[in-house]
Parts: sequence; C-alpha cells; structure tokens
Amino acid sequence: MQNPMYSQLNVGANEANRLFWNEKYFSLEVVLLFPTQMNSEEDVKTYLENATLVLKLTPFKNQFRAKMLASLLENENIEESEIIGLTATINIKSNKLLDILDIRQINTTLDGEGTGSLNAAESKPVDVSDAKKTELIQALQKLAEGNLKPHLQQPFVSFSPEFLDDQWTERLPKQKNKSALLPFQAIFPFSGGIERIHENQMYALDDLYCVNPSCNCNEVTCIVLTFDPNSGKEITHGGFKYNLEKNTFKSLPNFPTQFNSQEWFRQFSKDSSISLQLALKSRYQFLRKQIAFLNK
Repeated sequence: MQNPMYSQLNVGANEANRLFWNEKYFSLEVVLLFPTQMNSEEDVKTYLENATLVLKLTPFKNQFRAKMLASLLENENIEESEIIGLTATINIKSNKLLDILDIRQINTTLDGEGTGSLNAAESKPVDVSDAKKTELIQALQKLAEGNLKPHLQQPFVSFSPEFLDDQWTERLPKQKNKSALLPFQAIFPFSGGIERIHENQMYALDDLYCVNPSCNCNEVTCIVLTFDPNSGKEITHGGFKYNLEKNTFKSLPNFPTQFNSQEWFRQFSKDSSISLQLALKSRYQFLRKQIAFLNK
C-alpha cells in the first residue's frame, strides 16, 4: 500500500465490546485500513468485499486495573501489559471474517485511561496454533455479527442500502417540516466522523441534507465544528453550502466572511478515506430516496 488511509471506528474500549480469546478477555479498538482513497462507487463496492481491519486488543483485566490504580494512586504509569495487534480481512457485505493476516504482540505500560502508546517497530510476531487461530477467528466473527456490525456497516450505508438497520427511522428528528435539514451523522451515529487536525486542533464537519421532495437544491449544508477542551462543548467555527452538481460553495450568514469554504472542503477531503465529494453525493441521493419511500 503506497498511500494507505485509516478510519477509526467509534468502538468504545469497554466491556460491551470485549473479546474472549486464549483464556483472556480483551477490550477492542478497531481501524479500517484502505489501500488508497476511495474515489468511485466501484472502489467502495470492491473494498466492501475484502476490507482490512487493524485491531488493538488490550487485556481487559489490565485495562480495568490501570484505571482503578490511577484513580487511587494518581499515577499514570502503573500497569505493564502485553497488547495484541491484529490485521484481519472481512467481507462487510456478507459480514464474514475472511482471514487473520498478522498477529503481533507489543509490551507497553498502560496509562490512567487504560491505553498505552504503541510502537510498531517494537512489536514481535506471535506464533499461534491453527486451533488458536480458528478460535480467534470465531471470536471476531461473533463480534462482527453483534456489537461491531453497525460500526462496520454504517460508514457505507449510503452505498449499500441493505445495511439499513430496523431502528434507523427512530433516529429521525421527531419534528419535521419541509425546510428541515437532516444531519446524517445523527441518524447514523456509527457512520464515522469527517475530521481533520489544523494547528493542533481537531475539527469536524457535520453534513446536513434537504430532503424536501419539491426542492431540487442539490446542496449539502456543511457546518465546521471544533471543541472547547475546557468545557468539552462544541464550538461552531464556520459553515457553507456545497452544490453537488456544480461543485461550488456558498457562504452561510452569521459565519465569518474570511472563512475559506473551498480550502476547508479540500483539506477535509484530503484526510477522508472516501473522497468528500463522493461521500456527500452518495449520502444526498440515499437520504432523498429513503425519505421519499417513507413518505409514500
């Protein structure tokens, strides 16, 4: 992979997502690895049949102890741990784990959050028996069919409507009117954030869609947010309307006039596993079709 892209899944490293293998419980963190940025629907559909996952497995006991001891001792570096790193392939369309390509072990010290810094250069391959590998595949398959399923499917739901879950309509705003905009990431909370780091600050893009059947605006409303580290609250940094057909930008009132919509869009897209133009167009068409079907 010359220019791989990474997408962190919003999987909490907690008991709900733990995995049992080799007589141990592990908490789980998962990243989707893309060989390059996806720039067409065909790219996405091909990837779905052979996606790559990178998983970090932290012994659940060690993680819990690290947090507990940190709160008692006010000491961040208090728990040695052996973290397991996995590279696996999965067919997201059929929800079937295909293979485990690599298993590595990294010795680290867990901090007060129960996580540890990883250095791939310090990892070493783990040689496991065929029986243990099969056991691991079965454990991961069980997770893929359970708690991991929405995390794996929702990032691609606009490309594969069969990924729609039965509860998605319950997440639609209760009060709707013809001028309302639907926030995609509120309806599909595991679809993955659109994020970038600028001047050591994290920014996120919230995309909202007009689904009024009598409107042919062909626009996406994009709101750029950042976060106050002290209060933890979102702060609106800027916003614009993006025309999907003309590839043009229109400023929104009440936002700074010096906000460079085109450059912010370009930078968000640069860091996105699926090009932003493709992702937003797919989401717009998908929501239009689904809402129209509901209103029949």
